[in-house]
This record gives sequence, structure tokens and C-alpha cells, in this order.
Amino acid sequence: MICREQDGYLIMMRQHEHGLLAGKFAERFKEQHVPAEGRRAEVLRAVSQHDRGWIDLDETPFWNDAEGAPYTFIDFPLVPKLTFYRRGLDEIEADTPYGALLCSSHYERLIEISGEDCPELTAYLKHEEDR
Repeated sequence: MICREQDGYLIMMRQHEHGLLAGKFAERFKEQHVPAEGRRAEVLRAVSQHDRGWIDLDETPFWNDAEGAPYTFIDFPLVPKLTFYRRGLDEIEADTPYGALLCSSHYERLIEISGEDCPELTAYLKHEEDR
């Protein structure tokens, strides 16, 4: 879930809806901005589907008691987040292996930024390297 506060209200957007919107923006990319020759359709599919692992998670947002707000994609507990990342990547890979590679690389950067570390993360990263 993408959450922000505005004028005392929580504004919430489902991750997959954000992905679909990003896909609409990406459709306007010029050909030279999609570097992989002949893969435009796969890149656009990856952009629009990059958050599909969040579909079920965002159906009923989880409350973060410590923050007094819903969990977001940034602070959602790591182990279940990795499970849903992997599930989303599996679904994308069934449609476009190249798209799954792009999304997996995107997730890896998000994980690096988080600075988190645990055995489950090491296993996840190894699985994605093998993918």
C-alpha cells in the first residue's frame, strides 16, 4: 500500500493500481528510451505488472501499531513481503521472463535501500540470482 497523509486524512493507493498507472505512463516512452531492442512490449508489461505481488496484501491493509498507521510497501515486515514479491515475480515470469528479470532487479534495489538483512533475505536474493 502506498500511504501518505494530507490535511489530516490518509490517502491510500493500492500498489498494483500504481503499477498499472506507471504502465500507462510508460506507454508514452519513446522507442529510444526502451534500451532493450525488440523488447518494448515486455518492458511495458513489466512496468505495469511490477507490483502485482501486492494485490492480495492491499485488499485488506495491515495496521502498524508502532507507527499508528497502515504498513506501507516500505515498512511492511520483510519475510511476508519477500513471499509476495516472489509470488508476483513468478506470475510475471509466466508471461515474460525478461519482465520478471526487470522487476526482480527493481525489488533488489528496494531491498538494498532498506538495509535489512536476515537469512530469509539471503535465500530470496539467491533464488532471484538463480532465476
